This record gives sequence, C-alpha cells and structure tokens, in this order.
Amino acid sequence: MTKFNKQKWLKVIKFAVVGVATWLNPQASLLLLLLELCFLVLIVLREGDSQPKPLSEAQQTFLWRLFLHILGALQTDEA
Repeated sequence: MTKFNKQKWLKVIKFAVVGVATWLNPQASLLLLLLELCFLVLIVLREGDSQPKPLSEAQQTFLWRLFLHILGALQTDEA
C-alpha cells in the first residue's frame, strides 16, 4: 500500500469516526475537537518527515477553532 493510499484511508477513517461521534452526541463539542486533534497528530506522525512543513489552511482553521473553543470554555459567566 502506497503512502498516498494510507493517508487517504486515514482521512476516510477520521471522517467516519468524527461523523459518527457527532451524530451520537453533538453536544460534546470539546471531546469532538480533541478527537479531531488526535487524528491531526496521527496524520503528522504518519508523515514521518524530519523537515517540518507549514500547516495547511484546514489545519490552521482547526487549531484556531480549538483555541477559541477552549477560551470560551474557560470564561466564567458573571451575570
């Protein structure tokens, strides 16, 4: 199996797992983001290149969403 096919199958599995998890419990957004983060780490580790590559636009968007979600969770309601 080529490297491209492995990457493709990992993305398909990620889509299926995150999709089913979202369908089962859409309110668990922090857990869903952590699950996506785990798949992002897996994809980066599978590449195995010693040269660091810049993040793609989708990866940057995901990291910003995660950051903003964590900031929102840390804020307290003072009303």
